[in-house]
Amino acid sequence: MADDADCDGILTAADCNDGDATSTAVADDADCDGAPTTSDCLDTDATIYPDANGVCALGASCVAIFNAGLATGDGNYDLDLDGPNTGTDPFTAECDMTNGGWTIFHHDSEAQYNVQGIETGYPGGHQKILTYTAPESVITTLLAQATDAQQYLYKDCYGSGIWPGAGSYSWWEDVAGDHITSYWPGGASNCANNDYTWRADGGYITDAADLPIKKVYTGDTGDSGEQANITIGPMMMK
Repeated sequence: MADDADCDGILTAADCNDGDATSTAVADDADCDGAPTTSDCLDTDATIYPDANGVCALGASCVAIFNAGLATGDGNYDLDLDGPNTGTDPFTAECDMTNGGWTIFHHDSEAQYNVQGIETGYPGGHQKILTYTAPESVITTLLAQATDAQQYLYKDCYGSGIWPGAGSYSWWEDVAGDHITSYWPGGASNCANNDYTWRADGGYITDAADLPIKKVYTGDTGDSGEQANITIGPMMMK
């Protein structure tokens, strides 16, 4: 038939594929990706459609969604590194769209915690091990593609120093297993007073090579009265 080559009852001009009688109609599937308008993630883009489990990932990262003009405000978004039904499974992350599309990976130790009774410095000390809301392989893949990255690390100290270097009393380990002892974000001069007055040192780690934090080690809290409060923020990148 001149106007309906696959004889499916849908005229050629209105058929997504007039050589396939099982294909969808443009009226029900505007981008002709096989996902009907009622269930499609974005019916104006054939590369964005639900996976086999119905998950709608609008991009590989928050900044990708932001740059594509698909952001609908801050909040959780489904992301997929390599598209639907292939490779890595989709995952959910918080997106800060207000500030340009930061992808935020939370972990289970964001509440401030106290350390006392551990005097040992590097390579010992109290250990806090972080578990993130997404697989570490996903985080490191996105981190390798990011142009900006940061993670907050802060120490409130009471008679507890940091002293970066070979004998550091506070440091962190990244997911590659490297121990970062050479510096503390924002410097370590306040805690170096090592007196019984609450002081603080910390800030954002911005070198992607030292991120994300996997473990934080804390020492110099073994003597009477010595203690430290540690705060570790989420991993952020765009």
